[in-house]
Amino acid sequence: MVTEPTAAISKAFKILQLFREHNIMTIAICEEELGIPRSTAHRLLVTLHDSGMIEQIRGGHYVLSLELLELGVLAPQYRTLNDRVGVDIESLAYRTGYRVVLGVLRDFEVLYLEAANGSLAQSQGARTRIGFRGPLHATSIGQIFLAFGDDPLLSHVMATGMKSFTESTIADQEDLRSRLEEIQADGYALSVDEFVPSIASLAVPIFGRTGKPTAALAIVGDSESILRQRTRLIADARLTARRIENGIGGMFRYRVRGNRSVVALA
Repeated sequence: MVTEPTAAISKAFKILQLFREHNIMTIAICEEELGIPRSTAHRLLVTLHDSGMIEQIRGGHYVLSLELLELGVLAPQYRTLNDRVGVDIESLAYRTGYRVVLGVLRDFEVLYLEAANGSLAQSQGARTRIGFRGPLHATSIGQIFLAFGDDPLLSHVMATGMKSFTESTIADQEDLRSRLEEIQADGYALSVDEFVPSIASLAVPIFGRTGKPTAALAIVGDSESILRQRTRLIADARLTARRIENGIGGMFRYRVRGNRSVVALA
């Protein structure tokens, strides 16, 4: 039986999850997307504000607080990842000039955990944010996980539907299978205008000791530039991926110590 306090906590977390899609939160957004009364939405937003999780700005709207960011970076997974791959990602962004992002598989989506901007990133419109989630079928990193992952992952994506984000999004199952076969053969994924118009991303896998990708690395920029420099970018991305693999092994291994889950390098 779900108690009233438990239900309220669940709704509060759902409001925080809405920030993945909205930079600014309002009562109206909570009411529309969560199906809760305005009075409930207002009460939950006030509670989150009083607890320091969100901050109020002009107009009575809310944004995420710096305190919440501070808590997020304390996660051991994030600290380990940042310590081990941050320099390599920044180096790749510096050498190529593009935006470089690193993503992992989370709840049948791509979760972006690291990013760095090269000198060209701002002018080319690449805006993928840390903490943002992307679809597996429409992003180069997602296609890496589908190509080198387990069959149930692909089956889930096909069973739940493949949303079209642009005219170039792969929405047909056979077309997706064909693309994944190419990725397996080539060892990289190239997504052109499939998630965001005029933006391309080129991704390579970062393999763990199981032989499966534990993460993937992508170079993101305007489609014309990425296609023109494709050969050079593939080579540079692969070199960086190998450096990361050699430095972190299988990325993370979870084990239980007493009643606690402990994160360690694999």
